[in-house]
Amino acid sequence: MSRARPRSLLLAALWGAGCSSAGDMAKAFDSAGDSAARVRALRVDVHPGGSSGLEAQSWQAEPGQTRDLEVELSSTVVYGGRVTGFRVNPYADIGVPGEADVPVVARIEAAATQGISGARVLTAEDGTFSLPLPADLEYLVAVIPEDPARLPPLILAAADLAETWTAELQLDFGVPVYGRILQADDSPAPGSLSVAVLDPGTGIAGTPVAVDPDGYYQVRATPGEIVLVFDDEDGTGPNPRVEVEVTVEEDTPLRRDVTIGSISSARVHGQVYDEAGRTLADAELRFRPVALDGVPYPVDFSRSTETDGSGVFNRDLAYGTWEVEVIPPFEADGNASPSRFTLEVSSSDVTVEDINLTAPVSVDATVYGAGGAPLSGVLVTFTEQGYSGWSWTTTSDSAGRINLMVPNGPMTITLTPPDTGAAITRYSIESPSALPRLELKRGQLVDGAVLSGGEPVPYALVELRDSQGALLGATLTDGGGGFSVQVRPAD
Repeated sequence: MSRARPRSLLLAALWGAGCSSAGDMAKAFDSAGDSAARVRALRVDVHPGGSSGLEAQSWQAEPGQTRDLEVELSSTVVYGGRVTGFRVNPYADIGVPGEADVPVVARIEAAATQGISGARVLTAEDGTFSLPLPADLEYLVAVIPEDPARLPPLILAAADLAETWTAELQLDFGVPVYGRILQADDSPAPGSLSVAVLDPGTGIAGTPVAVDPDGYYQVRATPGEIVLVFDDEDGTGPNPRVEVEVTVEEDTPLRRDVTIGSISSARVHGQVYDEAGRTLADAELRFRPVALDGVPYPVDFSRSTETDGSGVFNRDLAYGTWEVEVIPPFEADGNASPSRFTLEVSSSDVTVEDINLTAPVSVDATVYGAGGAPLSGVLVTFTEQGYSGWSWTTTSDSAGRINLMVPNGPMTITLTPPDTGAAITRYSIESPSALPRLELKRGQLVDGAVLSGGEPVPYALVELRDSQGALLGATLTDGGGGFSVQVRPAD
């Protein structure tokens, strides 16, 4: 058993037992077609091998198209360039931006408007970079300066980079946005704050910069609608995350003072124990506000901390109502069950009652094939719903049996067949202590070949997904680039 994130990978044999040819396989699936759910939309995600020189990318099938797919991959193009900008003097004179044409250390992120293609790089100290991407796709590109950090991000609208790319990316020094962020009584917020500029259309945010201890801040932004995101600078203090919408005019510095509300700071502490009553080290506690006293903004953020070697935690929180999640450290053979509860913080010192986590559940079950008989070699994955989304996996033995320990709580069970005799099958359960019959179900045959420049792409991972991105099936291409797998729509 091993730890895994909730992405299931199937390294499946291409031919199932009893099917000696592609024609035999097709007949077998066609005969089961009336009982198998049909796939109406299909996206093919391909992850080529490292030596292929190709980047991961997606291919969209026509509606209802599932047979004899010709998945043509784009070659890789390396987009190189250099980023320069202004080194801004933020306070001396807002009309004097500073030194021009300096190299900028920036994160460059490119994401295809459809599918999985994308890349992220950090420029060198002289501002140069190389960005490898599949050709002939539309991308959204963000250049997020880190040094100088006050420069506004550059967002390049979705376009075919082969036609629009320019190697010299010069960041505009933008329009100053400045002011003070204070509490309702005109005192600075407790602890330290940072501020970042967020583009509401794309959700792309610039690098956070520190707010002065007296509450003064300054950033620079491109004209238009933006969001100022104020947050606790290192995430350990009581300050909430708040978003303030502003409109920036061309060539007009904008002053915007912000009242964050009235924040009362509390020290919250307690101790976590495992199912055997032992103190639990390295457990994560996540705090999400439901409502905060005296804060006139919506609250949608989280704070976290971990227990020390004695299972003790300490955390500064603002007064209000919080949802608390207690997540034990991962154990491959089944850790204690996570917990969730609501906490009222209304005094400067809050002692949380001892948190006693419950034991994991022993799962002992039989896995059945699509024909109703016990089946060996089925990869069975239990993935917790919520919390950290951790997974626990095992494989059915020669009698189709599985035995493993998993935490108690809502789970998604994924059955991945050992061959093409069935489709990936999922079950959603409230608790592993009450399992349904674990039986693989038939699906719909999808087959084809992965090519690049007309040549086969061997031994590439192929993941088949629906229009919502849910994984329906996965396999490897063979030496000739061919693949074949059975899929069914996600519930």
